[in-house]
Amino acid sequence: MGSENNAAVNRVTPAALHTPSASDIVVGMLRAIGALVIVLGTVGATGTAQPSAAPPIDIFFDAAHVDDRIARKALEQIGAQWKDSYTPLIIDLARQLRRAPRVTDSALPSASFGDDDPSGGGGDAGGTTDRGSRPMPREAIVRSRLLRFLEQQTGKRFDDTLNGWREWMWTLPYEPHPAYGEFKGALTVSSLSAIEQQVVLLAVSAEHECEYCMSAHSAVAASVEMPPEVLDALRHGQPLPDARLETLRQTTEAMVKARGWLTQDQVDQFLAAGFTPPQLLEVIVGVAQKTISNYTNHLAATPLDPQFAAFEWRRDAPVSTR
Repeated sequence: MGSENNAAVNRVTPAALHTPSASDIVVGMLRAIGALVIVLGTVGATGTAQPSAAPPIDIFFDAAHVDDRIARKALEQIGAQWKDSYTPLIIDLARQLRRAPRVTDSALPSASFGDDDPSGGGGDAGGTTDRGSRPMPREAIVRSRLLRFLEQQTGKRFDDTLNGWREWMWTLPYEPHPAYGEFKGALTVSSLSAIEQQVVLLAVSAEHECEYCMSAHSAVAASVEMPPEVLDALRHGQPLPDARLETLRQTTEAMVKARGWLTQDQVDQFLAAGFTPPQLLEVIVGVAQKTISNYTNHLAATPLDPQFAAFEWRRDAPVSTR
């Protein structure tokens, strides 16, 4: 589920690529079906003497372009204004792309981002793996380039499963890129707005009484500029002051309680609020994804990350965020 702004996604449409097969790979992966997955590591810290202006969000999509020249130019622009708080955006891009098996150091793109071309020539990404015996998938080249860039910018190095990067991000103060919500929306591609997505996810988490998810998604909701009075109502299980969002909350709650067996009146109410039948399916996706997350956090007794402390939610005493 994502925002209604598709400008960023347009940077990686077929018209923007030199090779249609490459665009199929990258666009397909960037629009992966994990439509509601929220990377909770939306954290970061500034370094020393960092520029105050953030790079345009479109530049991050160019950084995942299959054309090496376009990607390197984008990475140079990001690097010139780098903050560690931009790491989640790079990781979000990398996690959409498959890694190559047994990649050798000589097959990976250079971390210098100069004129050398990891593909061995031309503009599109390419290369070899497994001691040069097989072509490296284009998306693996893009993924490797992104991770090498992170290593250069942060001075950190982890294996390419991304787990180490996530653990490191979660230790940093909360300071996301100002357009991170828009970025996530463009990645996941949905007709529901970023705020509507969070209404669904918070409504499910509230019904399941998941303290971790309520706290984390409260922070995400604030980052996408959900009105404070709406967020407070969601956290307290009260009707939302916005009629359309309240219908969305009621529909989501009913979906969970009735295990999908909505009445015709409930469906009609959802549609009368201006939503569409496909968006009802998007609600189901949200319920499914968040139910898995809620139940997992219940069993794991996941401790709350420090960056979400200001939004802590407890079943016995929900706290206002205003």
